[in-house]
Formats: sequence, C-alpha cells, structure tokens
Amino acid sequence: MKIIIFGNSIATSKFISEMNRERPGCEFVIFPFEEEKIISPDGLIKILSQQKKADELAVADAQNFAQQGGRFITDTVPDRVNFNRRQVTTKSKEKIDFEYMVIDETGSDQWPSIRGIQKSGVFALRRYCDVTKILHALPMADTVAVVSDTLWGFKAACALRRENKQIILITTHPRLLDDLFDEETTQYISDNLETWGIRLFVSENVSEFLGDSDIKAFRLSSGKVISSQMIIFPDALCDYKIFKDSGLNYDQTIKVSDSFETNVENIFAFNRAIALNCQAYDRCQEVLEKQGEILAYNVLKAERRKLIPGVPEGSLFLKNFDFHFIGKCQVNSSTHVISRRDESQNAFLKIFFENEIPQGAIFINWISKREDIRNSIVNRTFDFSLLDILPQEKNEQFSLQKDANCQICSAVDEEQLADGMLVAESDQALEGTNSELGSLIEDSN
Repeated sequence: MKIIIFGNSIATSKFISEMNRERPGCEFVIFPFEEEKIISPDGLIKILSQQKKADELAVADAQNFAQQGGRFITDTVPDRVNFNRRQVTTKSKEKIDFEYMVIDETGSDQWPSIRGIQKSGVFALRRYCDVTKILHALPMADTVAVVSDTLWGFKAACALRRENKQIILITTHPRLLDDLFDEETTQYISDNLETWGIRLFVSENVSEFLGDSDIKAFRLSSGKVISSQMIIFPDALCDYKIFKDSGLNYDQTIKVSDSFETNVENIFAFNRAIALNCQAYDRCQEVLEKQGEILAYNVLKAERRKLIPGVPEGSLFLKNFDFHFIGKCQVNSSTHVISRRDESQNAFLKIFFENEIPQGAIFINWISKREDIRNSIVNRTFDFSLLDILPQEKNEQFSLQKDANCQICSAVDEEQLADGMLVAESDQALEGTNSELGSLIEDSN
C-alpha cells in the first residue's frame, strides 16, 4: 500500500505509526512543506512567546519518519495532482504514483483579498516554520498587529506581548471572542487588554497595507491608519490551488465526511485541511492523535469510525491573569448562571447550566475546586455541595437556591435575558476537545 501525505503534524505522525502497527510494510511518501519538526499547537504558542525552544517541544522529526519507512521529501514540492492517474508531479518533474492520499497541509497560504497584502511583513501562523519566520522578523518591528476572531489568534497576541512589543488585536466581531464566551466575560477580558499592553479594535478589518515593499502601516475598514511593521493572520487557511480541476471538492477548506473521506475515492483530509465547527477543536494534542488513529482505521477497514466532538477546554496565562474555560460558556433564554468572586485574590468563577445540567465554567484566577467542577461538566452532573464551600458573591446577577431534589431555581433579570438571547448558540458549540478520549471514537452505522 503506497500512501502520499501532504503535511507533517501530530495527526499525520499518529496515522503513520498506527498504519505501521496494523499493516507493516506500507510505503509512505511525505511532503512536509518546511515542517520538519512536529510541535503541538500549544507548543507553537510557547515558542512564539520564547518560553520554550523547539527542541524541547518537538514530538517528532524527519528521523522518526525515516525509522518508520517513510520517504521524506524536502528538496521539492508537489506541482500537480492527477487523481485519475493517481499521480503527483513535483516541481522537479518527478512523477510519484500512489494508491491513497492524506491531506493535512498544502504548504501555501490562503490570504484575504486586501490591497498590498503581497508586501513583506505579512505572516500566517499554522506551522512551526511560520513561527520561525515571525521570530526572525520580530526584532525589527516596534508594533505588531494580529487579525483574528479566534482564541488561537488571541493566544498569539498574548504570546507576542511577552516580547514587550506594542500589540494591536483586530477582530471583525463586535465583541472579542463572543462566539465562545458570555458578554460579561468578554467585557472583562477587553477591559484588561490595555493593562496587558494589547490595543483592541472591534468590528474592524484591514482594508489596505501601506508602504513600498515592506509594510509601514495599514488602513482599517473605518478609515483609521495604524502604524505597524508586521501583521499576522493566525487564522489563515491552506491554499488549495494545487487541486484546481482535480475533481476534489473544496472551497476555503476541503469538504469531508465525518470519517475524513473526501468526494474522491481513497483521498482523505483532516486536521488543518478541513473545516472545524469549534475553534478549540484543533488545538489539543490528544484530539490530533485521535484523528490520526481514526483515519488509519478508516483506511484499513470497510466500516467507518468518526471523531465524536467532546467538551472544548482551554487556558490562557498572563501576568496576574490565569484564565481557564471548559464547555459552553454562553447565555441564552434557558441558561442559569452561578457566579462567585474572591476579591482578595481578584478571582472569579462562573458556572453555566441548562435544564439543570452543567454546560460550562469560566475560572479567572480561581483554583478552589476547579478540578471537581471540571469533572462535573465533563460528566454532565453537578455536586451542589460544592457551592457550600465556595464564597458567595455579594452582588450575584442570578439568584439561585437548591430544592430537595437539587434542582436549580432562578430569577432572571428580563433585560439580561433579552441580551442573552442575542448571543444564543446551537449545541454545536459543544464541539471541541475532550480529555475523556474514549468518548471521541464511535463506530458509524
């Protein structure tokens, strides 16, 4: 069995190891696209903030693939793909036949249509090679702009702040991270950004880059001109022009089934090449490994398995700010919220319930019973005795009490309810990472 792999990641590494374990003797041809070291997404953030070096965080490198029988092609890249002939032609004119293809990355970036985006100083942030390019250019920049609507982009902005640069964060949304968190939480984060050295622009986008060959400034959609020598698009996707006229179904990302199958037989895509329903979904090493494991199973077996979304979870650490969230942390018409404060520690806890079932929690500098509350959300049951040992907040927005059956009763302010209904979200918000990996895999019918 000969398999060509586009990209090099935790997911592809796990796929190869599983294939070798289940069917020794497979022949792999890997195009890493400059990604000779495999580093987790959280590892990339640590390198970006220069807390860690790549060699400390690398999960695997080219040597690992060589040991597993893979051909690691670094001196050329694919130029054309012919699925009818099952053949890849490289820039060096080599023709490589294959039986299966796995697409994780294409090595080129899909940029937004902005005047002047071809100038020097524009960066993506998907791969380790992107991080090295950013760190190489960083000493020459006084101001760095990050354009992102996601938690991944927010983490990048915070990581760069450790370099004592002036950081500008631009989001097209009216509130920062409003698709993840309730209004009070996003407002708290936004209010503190200035103290962390991050300047926030909401409901904005970049309309033009200014400068000669290098970026000197950029113009926002509102007309404001901001001086900056670097601009980073952490959410930039892969470019799929190599698959033009190949018959592969793609738009901004490759269209796949829930078992990673494309519309072309024996062609699979996962990780960075596919659309994700939750921004936290692809930022967990365990889930990337699970993708590789499930894909290997689907290549080898007639039956299909799929990745079952679990509960999203993430953390962020800044000076005097320890932020952790798990689950669905938004408010709608059926949401009840318990909140607690500890002013002495500048700590804040918020737990979200729907129909008496815990859906999510936000911890800001809050350590007490964090793991117990987290387990309650993962298991979808809540131990209300935990509330008896948590300090009460003096001015709670929601009045809650326990009845004999441990149900929640609430008196919700009508104005807040109206605001909450505006940010109601579907159950798809629960798609994301899950430490309970056993729940991530399921046989499809």
